[in-house]
Amino acid sequence: MIVRIILILTFVIYASYLYGEDKTASKPLYPVVSTSEKNNLTPFPGDERTRKIIKRHNLENEGWLLAKQHLFEEAIIKFRAAIDPSLINEEGEKVFALSAIRNIYLRQGKLNDALELHEKYILPLNSKKDSYIDADLELRALIKARDIKNNKPIYDHIAYIRTKYEKYIPPKGYSVPYDIEIDKLIHLYDYLHDYDSGITFIDEIIKYHTQHPDKNHRSAHAKDVREYTRVKQAWELDKKTGQHGHLREVIRTSDVISW
Repeated sequence: MIVRIILILTFVIYASYLYGEDKTASKPLYPVVSTSEKNNLTPFPGDERTRKIIKRHNLENEGWLLAKQHLFEEAIIKFRAAIDPSLINEEGEKVFALSAIRNIYLRQGKLNDALELHEKYILPLNSKKDSYIDADLELRALIKARDIKNNKPIYDHIAYIRTKYEKYIPPKGYSVPYDIEIDKLIHLYDYLHDYDSGITFIDEIIKYHTQHPDKNHRSAHAKDVREYTRVKQAWELDKKTGQHGHLREVIRTSDVISW
């Protein structure tokens, strides 16, 4: 029992440091700690830092689940509660919730609000971090495309992402931590209503996993293939019906594709 308690506490505390990477803002890596587990967080029952972490992470998880259902305003309330000063041990612990709010603004089309939040509160924490830089570039590309009424800046950003991470995303390679880049590209193709380019990209991912020479890889990513196939089917349905938005249901019910 003592070993289990220590492992739970260690994992929870360690998870708080993972939020320096804003790319986790749509895929939480922390556990949801039950009431019984909270009561068992001995021999540190009076540890204020741990209590803050637990409460903050539970609020973040609630916000994440709401956002996945597209209940964005309700999610923002949870994320704002998570960055209340009473729950923060260190400034960097705000990144997860702030990044989630930024991403909600992005999904809502509030691009200027998203950029302002990012540059005022997130980017200054580490202006050299790739994920922070990429988020800034993406928002600026979206804003420029909107202002000039031309999607070239968005396609340029897609090319930038695919070139920068070509070793880690299909068709040239793959690495699990870079699934977030795949998610970004899916959202960008969907934003553009460019179903054909999106489907071509998804086909590359499916081919990479299903034709990988390592059978263990093929087995490990069978679920991913099913979920990416659903993305492809959603876009095909968009094309067939002339109605955009079928991807939303895929995201709502998927634990592979992030919101």
